[in-house]
Amino acid sequence: MSYRMQERNGRRRKVKVILLGEPGVGKTSIFRRLNSDDFVNRPSLTGIMDCLDWDFRDGEKGITLLVTDTGGSDKKCSITPAYYRHARAVILVYAVDREETFHRLQTEWLPYVRYRFDENEFPMLFLVGNKTDLRNNVRVEADDVTRFCSNVRIPADFQFLMSCKTGKGIQEAFRSIATTLLEAQLSTKDTTDSEAQHVDLADFDHEEPSTSPCSDC
Repeated sequence: MSYRMQERNGRRRKVKVILLGEPGVGKTSIFRRLNSDDFVNRPSLTGIMDCLDWDFRDGEKGITLLVTDTGGSDKKCSITPAYYRHARAVILVYAVDREETFHRLQTEWLPYVRYRFDENEFPMLFLVGNKTDLRNNVRVEADDVTRFCSNVRIPADFQFLMSCKTGKGIQEAFRSIATTLLEAQLSTKDTTDSEAQHVDLADFDHEEPSTSPCSDC
């Protein structure tokens, strides 16, 4: 198997993947690791949403993940509908050293995802626990993760631990996510243009958030 990032060339299977979670859990750091394999201890929060193409191949089969980062726009109500549009996978991110970031996935972010997507177009859910380099400060219990994933039907192989600081577990997680999405694409033969649509970042600048059940609106 091989994987790499590159410019789009020609027609490819492309699947949009979005990162969601509380401020400071490492979403932008995940994005930076995938984009340039570097780490910034205190990344700047520009508020500009970014996308990158991450290509994965398994033999003759391949897929491009359009990984999309909020760029610091972490309030649920400030993330416009364009961010969610056409997403086929949602990566819910928490920090293993901050228990509240895990619980807010359950009480705030997951309900908001359910609000944003129609039942017939509901994306695959993946769970990422970041900052495993802080192993002496882990606050999120494994039993709580197991219970949550069982309740919302996130399979064990859709759950990952990683460290953006050291880079450990990131490539392995995204290879697994890409494999899952590629198999889903091939099984449904869903290779339409709507699935491969490129996200226009201009959408993020002009579209207003719609009314939602967000608690901090």
